[in-house]
Amino acid sequence: MTFSVVYDPSQPGTYHYTRLPGESGGPAVGYGLSSRRSDHQRETIAGHADAIRDFIAMVDPVTGYIEDDDDGDTE
Repeated sequence: MTFSVVYDPSQPGTYHYTRLPGESGGPAVGYGLSSRRSDHQRETIAGHADAIRDFIAMVDPVTGYIEDDDDGDTE
């Protein structure tokens, strides 16, 4: 699956990741995440890959979205 990665210059160290159309499965198309480095530095390619892998691991493969816990707690 493919994601766009966009640097946000208004928030140093912040990136926005969005799932692009393509193969089926995984997060829903258009769904994504934002990530920010605490040191405000640019992210490495390996760091981008880790952020996307961690995100995919949280996504329910049936719905394509991150599901809430039954008790409403997302931790």
